[in-house]
Amino acid sequence: MYTDAHRLVVQAFLTRGVMDSKDMNDLVKQACERCGVELSPVERFIHLVNTRLQKMSMEIRRKREETSGVEVYALVQTSESEVGKLATDYHPKELELFKEIVSLIVTSEDGEASSTDCLNLADTLNRKISKDDAQNAMRRFVQERWLHIDEEGMVSLAARGIMELQMFLRETYPDDIMSCYLCQDIAVKGHVCSDCSQVKLHLFCAQRLFQSQPNPKCPSCENPWRHDIPHMNGVATVARAGSNETALVEADVARPSTSRQRKRTAPR
Repeated sequence: MYTDAHRLVVQAFLTRGVMDSKDMNDLVKQACERCGVELSPVERFIHLVNTRLQKMSMEIRRKREETSGVEVYALVQTSESEVGKLATDYHPKELELFKEIVSLIVTSEDGEASSTDCLNLADTLNRKISKDDAQNAMRRFVQERWLHIDEEGMVSLAARGIMELQMFLRETYPDDIMSCYLCQDIAVKGHVCSDCSQVKLHLFCAQRLFQSQPNPKCPSCENPWRHDIPHMNGVATVARAGSNETALVEADVARPSTSRQRKRTAPR
């Protein structure tokens, strides 16, 4: 039965948009206690919430962060083929910047791009945006967990961004987007077999598949797997929103490009 506890969880997602698995479990527990409702497993709880959200073309989805393997939940729109919630929350020039950053990331070899290259996209947009405004927009993309930026200033799509844009990514970049061989979920950042190019693995899935193999081989062509096997120590800790903001602030927009060659030009 749909209760006030379910409504509280929806309200929390409308405010926060995305949360880690632990926060999700705590939220469901607290909502049930507050409303005097019997605690049910999180997945059953979310399934009931989604039966109501579907009427509004929304859904709470679950996915692992590609950079860490940490599981997160996000509220996404299901009726949009392009950029969903972002279209209502950002200025058109910020939205254009975001779409170009997504293209830069998705068409790269490793599913990431340097923050310098991302900021330099400001000079190429149809809607002009200053470097300062572009930097502020990128900071917000990271804070709201559409994008992730690591300590080296490399930018990738966060789980929330992938979940919201999944349909758009598959339709717009059919030659670039692959599914992970192991979990069959969409994989943007990961490793592709250097020989057959038919197998792509999330970093955490590569660890699961190869951790007990002394000589890892591609599960398709059976040639040696030529990538380093990640070691994420189980479920790593996701950096809180804003923890890597300094990488954006300190990015030198005049510094030469450091990310890999793009495979094709971003669509206009």
